[in-house]
Amino acid sequence: MPENPPDLSYDSLAFAVEKNAVEQFRAWARWPGLEFRVDSDRIWTIAGVRSPIFNNIVRATFDPAAVEESIDRALLPYRERNVQAYWWVGRSSRPADLGSHLTAHGLKTAFIAPAMAADLQALPEHIPAPAGLAVEEVVDVSAFRKWLKFTAAAMDLPSTAVTPWTEMHSSIGFGPPSSLRRYLAFLGGEPVASASLFNGPVLAGVESLITGKEYRRKGIGSALTVTILRAARTSGYRVGALFSTLEAAGMYRRLGFREYGRQWCYLWESGGAE
Repeated sequence: MPENPPDLSYDSLAFAVEKNAVEQFRAWARWPGLEFRVDSDRIWTIAGVRSPIFNNIVRATFDPAAVEESIDRALLPYRERNVQAYWWVGRSSRPADLGSHLTAHGLKTAFIAPAMAADLQALPEHIPAPAGLAVEEVVDVSAFRKWLKFTAAAMDLPSTAVTPWTEMHSSIGFGPPSSLRRYLAFLGGEPVASASLFNGPVLAGVESLITGKEYRRKGIGSALTVTILRAARTSGYRVGALFSTLEAAGMYRRLGFREYGRQWCYLWESGGAE
């Protein structure tokens, strides 16, 4: 259940979508292999894994007069461990031109993610989907293993990241006791898509929605999104949130989502690509 009802104003929701993502990073720290740090000028995660999935800098707010030194200091832990990292720049980031400073430090734009939110009371009631599509929540060990296997493969995780990624999700747990609920969509008994739902303090966040390559553009992603958001609504949430790809943003708009700014994700390579 959400702790408080959301403020539905544009600025408040834009901030809440960012905060919800930070709270999920906090949940990841249930895994002993990942550190979640809150410093006066940034929030960051770090693990002894080279993949940037585990290593993130968010909500950096630097003094413009000392931004170069602040970036060097923020990157130092990743440089020392020789791991890659994602640096997220959004509405809360300071200074306003932080992205240009990051590229000057050698970071590259990895992708741009529209921050989106939707009123769950206005979800569409009828979503076209392939006949026989079934969506199931992961509530036991057997289903959890299927979710892990399908999602890791569909995400094309590097081999060195699969084991720590599995350990991290196992530490968070599954089913109703967990703040991170997981779902699998099946056709003919075979998994074809997966997603997670993070039940945050205020918003319900759709995470890591991915459809198998041969099953895309068939309405499966839309049906899975609406199904899990209905579950969030039943749990008392008023607003659903997510970070989309640029390509998928149109699908989410058709489901009632609105864009609340964008996150630019920059990649720090450290000692080189994996």
